[in-house]
Amino acid sequence: MKDKADRRNTQRIQRRIDNEKSRELSVVDYGRIVGAWEWGGSFGRIAAEFGIGKTTVKSIIDRYLETGSPLPAKRPGAAPKLLESQKSDVAVDIQRKPMDTYTDH
Repeated sequence: MKDKADRRNTQRIQRRIDNEKSRELSVVDYGRIVGAWEWGGSFGRIAAEFGIGKTTVKSIIDRYLETGSPLPAKRPGAAPKLLESQKSDVAVDIQRKPMDTYTDH
């Protein structure tokens, strides 16, 4: 039993060294955190198990209770280069004059 706990502590420490600032939690990690909480785990114990802060665990559980999903909202990406209406205009132009180039316009 002690070997298993020592191994877990070593893994946690190594994880913190490897990803000193922070690490991205996987979808599976989010599910495991919620599962551990549903089975009665405390924020502190769950945080220690995953090598993350108690506040992070609390935020994940709060989000889960609020939205039904522990996953964070999708991050906004870059704005699309073309609007949908522009894409259809380009498609029509290509169909009309497939041999035209950008410089022809």
